[in-house]
Amino acid sequence: MSALYTSGDPAKETLKVADERSVQLIVVERLRDSVTSVFLGSEINRLKNDAPCDVITVKPEKGKT
Repeated sequence: MSALYTSGDPAKETLKVADERSVQLIVVERLRDSVTSVFLGSEINRLKNDAPCDVITVKPEKGKT
């Protein structure tokens, strides 16, 4: 397992890297801020619908948001 950082459209870049590197699992941290959720919620749904692998979302640890 390794982390990778890139810039650009979050879903588009994640899907691109997942395809290029034959990723088997994408893990996305779910944010609690409601304003952020409005913008990132659609990105997470796009990942879940279009990814070539499983996508899971996880809650951040308490005090880490």
